[in-house]
Amino acid sequence: MKWFGLVVSGVVLSIGLAACSSGTDGQTDVGNDAAADAVVQDEGETPPDTGNDAQQPADPGDDPGASQDATDPGQPPVDAVEDVQTPPDAAEDVEAPVDAVEDVEAPADAIEDTPTPDDVAADAIDVVQSVFDGVIITVVVGETSTPVDLGTLDRTTFQDKEAVRLTRIVEMAAMAKPWGYHYNFVANDDFDVLRDKLEGDYSQLPYYGELDSGFVYHDADGGMFRIGWDASLGFPKSLNVKGIDGGTIRAVGVGATDVVVKVGAVRTRVDISGMPTQDVVNYKRPDEGPQPMIPLTDVLTAAGVEAPEGFVFKYYATDGFSNNDDNLMPYSHLEHTWLQVANRRVVPEEGWDTSMCCWSVKDTVLILGLVPQVTE
Repeated sequence: MKWFGLVVSGVVLSIGLAACSSGTDGQTDVGNDAAADAVVQDEGETPPDTGNDAQQPADPGDDPGASQDATDPGQPPVDAVEDVQTPPDAAEDVEAPVDAVEDVEAPADAIEDTPTPDDVAADAIDVVQSVFDGVIITVVVGETSTPVDLGTLDRTTFQDKEAVRLTRIVEMAAMAKPWGYHYNFVANDDFDVLRDKLEGDYSQLPYYGELDSGFVYHDADGGMFRIGWDASLGFPKSLNVKGIDGGTIRAVGVGATDVVVKVGAVRTRVDISGMPTQDVVNYKRPDEGPQPMIPLTDVLTAAGVEAPEGFVFKYYATDGFSNNDDNLMPYSHLEHTWLQVANRRVVPEEGWDTSMCCWSVKDTVLILGLVPQVTE
């Protein structure tokens, strides 16, 4: 019976200890735990992290015997507050990701492809200026033919009409020495200027430097494309070729022993191969010894130039090299100058040469006589 009394006493003692524990701060804790249990019983789910954290000490390492609730029963535990608030990752997940925003916006390519009012206006202008689109002129140099679409070239004006310079067309053939040629025109009806009007004299055709004053334009009245020239060139009407669309510009090479002379009203070619020569030493190249040369005065005479003393002279090589416009050769110096037969080099006598660059032009194909400009 004494053993039973101990058991009963032990039970009573245990109940008493529980009551003491509840009496300390049990009103708050018990209420919280009871509410959490009610949630579990009503919803049948595991209580949220808030309930679990509420039963955990705030900092077990610092004070294992005290809970956050015991410190401040009126405030939720620190961990619970943190858990109730939306965690950073959750906030980031709720917000639209950067990629998603970028995907919603129009891509850069789409923005570029979307025409602006300026683009539309530019396209409208292009439509108006498209009279040259698909107009083909073929440039022929030797055995090489180069079709040129005029719609792809820069445009200018000629007599208040939209036009394309002949230089822009010919340069598409990418010639290494364009000054070594004159330029013939064949219309789309096979009219050939050199053959049909100039009797084969290519010196009457424009040389490369003159192409910049020639134009292809659309003759709306005649319903055709034709060639026009600046009036200062004084070209014959036969060079105002009609129906050049679908036609040809053919480069005609200057003969290996020819020199074209254009002085005043004279425009002709001179074949120097059969002319009398003199043996002359080029003072700049004495190691070459005496070379057969022709006095330039004889070349002008052969060309039929009258009163050459009224002109100053400019020389052009096949590659376009020439003496500058501010260094033209006076006739008084030309009287002391030769043309070397082997390479068509202009060779002034020592003492009559220029100190500037340069009168010693090699592979000369064009001699121009210009009226001196009077300066005050």
